[in-house]
Amino acid sequence: MTRDDIIRMAREAKLLGEVNGWDVWYPDELEHFAQLVAAAKAKELAEELRKMPLNDTASSIAIWIREQE
Repeated sequence: MTRDDIIRMAREAKLLGEVNGWDVWYPDELEHFAQLVAAAKAKELAEELRKMPLNDTASSIAIWIREQE
């Protein structure tokens, strides 16, 4: 996951705001942002596992990880 991915997710969660020129963080949006990051990381992990030479085991683990979202 790149820095741009994280910024994009923060914007999607409406986490980034500004009041009178000051950056503002919103607690409810921060929780939503954390959920987005966790889901993206789980998807990234599932893709890496899918590529591993573990035959059906890797596929099963990748499916399980995606289902946890």
